[in-house]
Amino acid sequence: MGSQPDPLAPLKGLIAEQVGVVVEWDGCGAVTLSRAESPTRIVIDLFWHKTGFDATRYQGGTPEGALLHYWVSWIAPGTRRDSKRFRICHNLQQVADELAAWASPVPEVPAVVTVESAAPALRQPWLNMPPAPEPRVSSSVLDEAARAALDRDLGCLDWPRLVAHWPVAVDGSPMLKTRVLLAAYGPPTSRRQPCLMVCGADTKRDMKLALSGQPGGFTITVTDEFADNQSDSWAARRSWWTGIPEPAEPPLADQCRALLAEGEFSQACDRAGVELGDLLRHAAAGSTLTGSSVTHYVDFNPTWVPVLHAALARLGPWLLADGLARVEARLAASNKKPLKRSTWSRRLVDFPGQSQQRKLGLHAELTPDGQPCLDIDASASNARLPLSDWTDPRFLAGVTTAERLA
Repeated sequence: MGSQPDPLAPLKGLIAEQVGVVVEWDGCGAVTLSRAESPTRIVIDLFWHKTGFDATRYQGGTPEGALLHYWVSWIAPGTRRDSKRFRICHNLQQVADELAAWASPVPEVPAVVTVESAAPALRQPWLNMPPAPEPRVSSSVLDEAARAALDRDLGCLDWPRLVAHWPVAVDGSPMLKTRVLLAAYGPPTSRRQPCLMVCGADTKRDMKLALSGQPGGFTITVTDEFADNQSDSWAARRSWWTGIPEPAEPPLADQCRALLAEGEFSQACDRAGVELGDLLRHAAAGSTLTGSSVTHYVDFNPTWVPVLHAALARLGPWLLADGLARVEARLAASNKKPLKRSTWSRRLVDFPGQSQQRKLGLHAELTPDGQPCLDIDASASNARLPLSDWTDPRFLAGVTTAERLA
C-alpha cells in the first residue's frame, strides 16, 4: 500500500517560493514566517472542517472529504495591538495573496494630513416654534430615585433652547430621523437603562408640520436604551436643553478652527494634543491599506476617502479629550475597575457598503499616556462616541449668515 500524499505539500511548496523567509513549523498545526527586513511576521494556523462552521485544528491529517483552510495572522510585536491583521483563507491563492502583500514594500507614513475645509450649513429659521410634546414613559425599571431625577430634568427642560440646538442637514433644514439622549438614569452599565430621549420627525411631511408650529414633529420618551450606542448624547451639555447658561468656548476652539479653515488638519490636531494613527494617515492620502496593519481582514477602499474627509472636516479636535475621558469614566464605573487604555475605542463614522459584522471605520481612543488618538479600526461593537463629543458644534446646529461672516 502506497503512502498517503502530504496534504500540506501545496502549502510547503508555496512557502518554499518565498525569498529570504525564515520558516518555523510547530507540532500544533501552525507555521511562522519571518523576514529580517519586515516589522511583522506571518503565522498560519491550519484547520479543517467538513460542514458548517466548526473547525478542527490540523494535527497531521484530515478525514476523507474534509477541507483544509488557513488562518493567516500578521503579528507586529510591541505595537498597540499585537495581532494587526487576520484573514481566514479557504484556498492557497488567498494565502499567496497575503504573502505577496506581506512582501510588498511598506509605504512611507504621510507626515502631514491635509483636509479641504468645509463651511457649516446655514441654519433655516423656524417660522413657528413647534409645541413641546408630552413625554411618554415606557421604561419598566424606573425606581424612586430615577423617577425623582427624571421629574427634575423634565421640570427644567427648556424646549426653545433644545429646538435651537437641533442638528441640521447640509441644506440647513432640521435633521430627520435623529435621536438624542438627554439623560440616563441609574448607575453606569453596559446593559439597557432608562434614558430620556428626544426624537425628531421621521418624514419631511412631519417636519414641515413642525416648522409650521404644529404638533407631531418631535417626541420625548423615556425608554430602556443602551446609552453607549446612541449616535448623540447631550447628557454633558445640559445648557443645550435646559436654562443653564451656555459656557464660553475655550480659546483652543478658535485656534483649531483657524487651522482647519486653511486645510491644516494635522496642525489643528497637534494644537489640541490629538494623535493621528498611521492607518488614518495612509487612508486620508487615499491608500488602500492592503497589506498594512489593519486589525481585521477589511481593507480601506479608496472610494471611502470623501466620507473620511467629510468627517475630518467637521472635527472639533478640542472636544475629543473630554469626550473620551467621559467614556473612560463610564467604563470604569460599569466594570467596577479602570480598563486598560488602548484596549477600547469608540466609533465616530462607519464606512458604507460593509456587510460583515466587524466594520471598518474612523475610531478614537486614549493612548496609554491619556492623549486622544484618531485612527482607522474595525469593530463589531455598536458603541459610539457621541456626535457632540467630536463634531464642531457649528456643524451640528448650523450657523446664521452673520455667524458665518464673523
